[in-house]
Amino acid sequence: MNKAPYRINVVRSFLFYQSMDALFIQTHAKKFIRARQVLLITVLLALFIYVFIRAYNLAFTFDECLSLDIVKGDQVRGKTANNHLLNTWLMYLSYHLFGTKEIYLRLPNVIAFIIYSFFSYKILMQSRKWILMLLGISLLLLNPYMLDFFSLARGYGLALGFSSGAFYFLLESKKNENQEEYLTRFSLSLLFSLLSAYSNLSFINLNLAILLLFFIEWIYLVKNKINKPAKNVTKLFILILLTNLIFLAVLLIQLFFLKTHNELYFGGQTGFLHDTISNLIFDSIYFSNYGKYFWLIIRGIIITLFIITLIYILYYRKYSKICKVTILMSILVLICVSQHYFFDALFPVHRTSLLFIPLFGFLIYYFFFDIYEQLWSKNKKLFNLVLLLMIFPLFFHFITNANFKVTKEWISDCNTKNVMQIISEQHTCNKNLSLSCNWMFEPSVNYYRNLYSMDYIIPVEKTGVDKNSDFNYCTYDESKSFINNNYFYVVENYTETGSVLIKKSTRK
Repeated sequence: MNKAPYRINVVRSFLFYQSMDALFIQTHAKKFIRARQVLLITVLLALFIYVFIRAYNLAFTFDECLSLDIVKGDQVRGKTANNHLLNTWLMYLSYHLFGTKEIYLRLPNVIAFIIYSFFSYKILMQSRKWILMLLGISLLLLNPYMLDFFSLARGYGLALGFSSGAFYFLLESKKNENQEEYLTRFSLSLLFSLLSAYSNLSFINLNLAILLLFFIEWIYLVKNKINKPAKNVTKLFILILLTNLIFLAVLLIQLFFLKTHNELYFGGQTGFLHDTISNLIFDSIYFSNYGKYFWLIIRGIIITLFIITLIYILYYRKYSKICKVTILMSILVLICVSQHYFFDALFPVHRTSLLFIPLFGFLIYYFFFDIYEQLWSKNKKLFNLVLLLMIFPLFFHFITNANFKVTKEWISDCNTKNVMQIISEQHTCNKNLSLSCNWMFEPSVNYYRNLYSMDYIIPVEKTGVDKNSDFNYCTYDESKSFINNNYFYVVENYTETGSVLIKKSTRK
């Protein structure tokens, strides 16, 4: 009996079932990718709606009013640290196209969230594990303090959006990257970091750090004759460096001008750990209360994780994404410290240190991304449990702090819009009204006076409260002299900000 046909049929059957298995795995993988895409896009869309509604609802803040003054041509304000060039220009464009309503002036920073979302999507979709993608979402997208700035016309949202592009092009290198691809990444990373710095001056150190990191890489490649560049490529590299330095020089001139005029007064003098890291933790805690020493625990975890990451990198000696993030962060810290000791610059605090929020997010995300491949791929249950213990609190923290009324940095301004609406409703005759207020409410009070066409109110000055005014918008301490007076009564009491609206009584 000839067994050849039988053997051929067995082989054909084996190949058929093998191809069916491969097709099943491929189909399953595609469904998995689509499911992750749907989840991530849904989260990003929900967050964009959140950012947009906040931009529409939030009362215009003190510093936003100063930025608007620059847009309207105030040359004195234009020479202050409030003038972030790209943000001012985009606000100017939006102002002349649409008008002075809050959402229009904030529109460039709202759109910047789309840029931030796009690059976050590109980064997070590279993860093959649900748990890693959820970790990335919680670290890069769910910080309530950071999200505040996409809803405000201050340039920080723009800077964050462009910085995400700088991070993406810095980190997304291929294994066998050629010279053209390397220079393209280099150029795009520098371009986005420059746009970030032009959007807000506090992000200028990102461009300096990326410039230094790429320069170190280039020297290493040339010294070790790895992918040795041709002469024309070297010339192009130098041209990119010089172009970047020219645009960077414009910002450095502005910084030196601001320093000589004592405009760079916002910052800390104690140290990077205390001023920058500790304050960022306080800000990120937002309005939650997790106990007196919670911030110390978080700071200890961050420092410990950074040290573990350094040890991990030195042990494996692999120039991976986590290695690049760690080096970039180390360079940024060294720049901040050097600027303080050599140029007497203040350490970045609160909003001026926003850059470190996504950077810490990348550090933690890529650490677990990399360590999964090295150590925990065989112990998935433990790995998933550790990450869940990080993810769930971050999701919970965002949900409990999400709101459409207040921002952490400018909480005192959250009721000004309501104050002016109340005064508008109570004005029933053609008689002019007088309003005085605490100095910190003056810019936003005058903004809403103009926005609501309340010409019957005399423009407010920074002279403080005045008992002769029809209305007074002031703090509790300032209101004490009014409360016990029969000629005044409280119209609205704002307990969350410790402010009060008082009206002069018509009784004699």
